[in-house]
Amino acid sequence: MKDGVDVSLIQIQQEIKNLQLENQDLVARELVKTQRLKEIKTEANQNKIDGFERESELKYEIDEKDQEIERIRHRLLEAESVIDVKDEQVQSLEQSLHKLADKEKETNYFAELIE
Repeated sequence: MKDGVDVSLIQIQQEIKNLQLENQDLVARELVKTQRLKEIKTEANQNKIDGFERESELKYEIDEKDQEIERIRHRLLEAESVIDVKDEQVQSLEQSLHKLADKEKETNYFAELIE
């Protein structure tokens, strides 16, 4: 019986060693998974930070563009004001030219009458 007990004991010890090896393997795989999950989380956090930074950069760029648009609008309004003044001057000069042309016609008409 002693041999049977010894064999059973050896089998149990071997089973224990096998279970310990499996356990070590499982622990090692879990450590690898945990490390990979930490890396993924770190990468996700970095992507999130990068996204926030990019969003801030884009908001800043949009603000700059909005300010540039406002400056251009202001210059456009100033240019339109100058154009309006010039148009009034042109209209006034055209009226003066028409008056001068009418006076010239009158003068020529009277000059013909006098001759």
